[in-house]
Amino acid sequence: MISELWCGLPSAVRGHFPAAIPRSYYDFESLARAYGTDMMDPERKQFQFATEEKNIEAARWLTSLRTEMNAAPTRSNVGMEGLDFVSGTVGLGVMGTYGVSGAMTQIGDAFRQDYVLFPLGPEGIRGYTAFHSNFSCWADTQHPDLAVDLLLYLTSTEAGLWASLEQGTGQPNGRKSVWGNEEVLKKSHPVIERALNKLFLAKDVQGPFPMPYNLRFDELQDNWANTSPDVFFGDLSFDEGMQVVQDACQEILDQPRA
Repeated sequence: MISELWCGLPSAVRGHFPAAIPRSYYDFESLARAYGTDMMDPERKQFQFATEEKNIEAARWLTSLRTEMNAAPTRSNVGMEGLDFVSGTVGLGVMGTYGVSGAMTQIGDAFRQDYVLFPLGPEGIRGYTAFHSNFSCWADTQHPDLAVDLLLYLTSTEAGLWASLEQGTGQPNGRKSVWGNEEVLKKSHPVIERALNKLFLAKDVQGPFPMPYNLRFDELQDNWANTSPDVFFGDLSFDEGMQVVQDACQEILDQPRA
C-alpha cells in the first residue's frame, strides 16, 4: 500500500517544497481526492483533469507554488544532484509510506525529521492512492506446486513480519496483518499507525488505485508524464497546458480495452 505523506523539518526551517511535480497521474489523484474529486469518472472512461472544477482548482494551487510563490524548484533546478529532502537541502518532501523507513535510515542523525499524513484539502477531506506489487511465477515452470508454495510463503504474514522486524526500522509490507501487528507498530514511525487507522481502515477516505477501464495504465501514465510537467513548471499558460494534458490522456481512455 502507498499513502502520500508530507514529511518535513520543523516549521522554523524554511526550504523549497521539492519538485512539486506529480510525476504520475495517480500521484495527482491523492491531491484530487483531497479536493473531493477524482481524476476519472466512476466508469474510468473519462479523464477529468481539465473538465472537473475541483481538479482544476487543485492543479492551479499546485502550479502556483512555483509560478507565483517561488516555493518550489524551477525546471533547471529539479535535476540538481543532492536537491532533495533526505540530503537536508530542502525543508519539505512528499513520499509514500513505503519510503519512511529508508528516509529515516538515510538521514540518521544529520537533522531532526518528522512525518505527517497528507494534509487535508480545502473542505477537510484527505485523499491517498493505494498501490501494490504483484508476485508472479512462470506458467510453464517445471515445478508449479513448489512455485506457488514459494509465493504463498513470500506473501505470508510470517514473511512480512520477518521483513518488517528484522530489516530497517519496522517498514510494513502490503499485508493488513503486518500493518496492524503490535511489534511492527512499536518499531516503526508513528505515522505508520496513523496511516493505517486514518487512511487504510477509514471507510470514508478514498484510496483505490485509479486504473482506467481499458486497463491501459502504462500508456495513460506515459502521456501524463510527457505533457503534465509543462503545466506545473509554467512552460505553457495554465489553460493551454491543462487542455494539452486532458487531450493526451483522454486519447488513451478512448482506446479499446487492452
